[in-house]
Amino acid sequence: MSDVVGRIKEAARRLGFSVTGITSVEPLTEDLSALIEWRRAGYAAGMDYMTGRGSLHGTPKTLVPSSASLISLAVNYYSPSPPFEHENRFGRVARYAWGLDYHDVIRPRLLRLAAEIETLAGDGEGCRVKSRSFVDAVPLLERAAARRAGLGFFGKNTNLLRPIAGS
Repeated sequence: MSDVVGRIKEAARRLGFSVTGITSVEPLTEDLSALIEWRRAGYAAGMDYMTGRGSLHGTPKTLVPSSASLISLAVNYYSPSPPFEHENRFGRVARYAWGLDYHDVIRPRLLRLAAEIETLAGDGEGCRVKSRSFVDAVPLLERAAARRAGLGFFGKNTNLLRPIAGS
C-alpha cells in the first residue's frame, strides 16, 4: 500500500469512517449487466431513478470524467440499545435510523476528507483535487464499487456484508 493510500485511510478513520477501500473507475461491467437484466425483468417497479440513466450506473468515470480512483467508505451505525420503555406503544425502529439522518452526518465528513486528500496529494503544500462526494444520491452501483474496493461481499439479501461487522 502506497504511503498516500495509507494516509488517506488514516484520515478517513479519524473522520469516523470505519473502513476505506480504493478502487479504479473502470466500468462495473458484470454488475451493470445484472442491473440491466433486473430492469428487463420488471423488478424496478416504481423506482424510475433505476431505469432512466442507462449505463451510467455502471460507469463511475462518467460522474467525474477526470477521475482516476474511487474511494468507498463505510460507517458503523451500531449503538447500544436503549432500555425499551413502551408506555403502551410497540414497534421497533431500525438501528441505523436511531440517530440523525445519515446523509446529514456523512456528507460533511466526505467534504472534510476531500480537503484532507488535497493536503496529502500536495505533500502538505496542498494540491487541487477534483472530486465529488456521494451519499447514495447518484446513479452509481455503490455496493458494487464498494465490493470491488474490498469492503465486503454481497449476501443473499443483496446487502454488502463485511465479515464480523455485518451489513
